[in-house]
Amino acid sequence: MAKEYGEYGYPELTHRLTVDTYAIQHPGEPGRQSIQSVNIHLINLHAILIKNFSGENAAKAMGGILAKQPAFKWLEPPVPNGTKTVIDVLKASSKEEHEKLVREWATDVFGCWCSKHMDMIEALS
Repeated sequence: MAKEYGEYGYPELTHRLTVDTYAIQHPGEPGRQSIQSVNIHLINLHAILIKNFSGENAAKAMGGILAKQPAFKWLEPPVPNGTKTVIDVLKASSKEEHEKLVREWATDVFGCWCSKHMDMIEALS
């Protein structure tokens, strides 16, 4: 995140992927805030990785979904919750490599959730 805010000039889409991926890989315990967080971050990743939304358009879509006050449910995290972690992203030595590794990390973790919850993700998106 520090490199995204500083050295890399805030690559908006990559930053969105970083935030969303970290959130679903570290979902916390069932509770109102964590339930909403996991659902929204999964929807964002679906919009970006599946529907090819920009980060800005994913954020707008998220706002529209939240305005409808959906009844989110706790989604049991997959096991494993990805084979890549933020540690893999830290290996990047350039902005381009960072963006590539973030996308790989996001795709990996999102894929684990999709195998369990794709029907819900598509229904809410």
